[in-house]
Amino acid sequence: MPSRNTNSDTNLALTLLASAFRWKQGATTVRVKVYFLKGKPDPSEIEEAGTIQRWMLNNLYDLVWEAELKNLVTPGIIASAFRVEANPFGTPPKKPLGREISVGDLMQLGPTHYLVLREGFREIEILESKAPR
Repeated sequence: MPSRNTNSDTNLALTLLASAFRWKQGATTVRVKVYFLKGKPDPSEIEEAGTIQRWMLNNLYDLVWEAELKNLVTPGIIASAFRVEANPFGTPPKKPLGREISVGDLMQLGPTHYLVLREGFREIEILESKAPR
């Protein structure tokens, strides 16, 4: 069966390389956070923009899990752990999960944030700004 090289495959490969590079630069632990999207907002707007503002992150997402890991981790490993285990990596969730990681959810590995897509992940930038009045 021929291998299909999609943009999400390329993004995942670049993510793995970037994570490995940061690991070799002396990072011994990585703080990992998982955010679930509240309600039914359309995550495609975030995907297209590639950025989200901090106040939007706090209003649109719930922090459901946080841990400090010593291993080299990727968004794919985190998503797989959430699909298989009730307490991913032995750390219980901050809130009852009630569902798996799905499209539109966010993962933070160190300073980098990833948006969960239908196929793969996309790195997004969190902009520091004040909420509009």
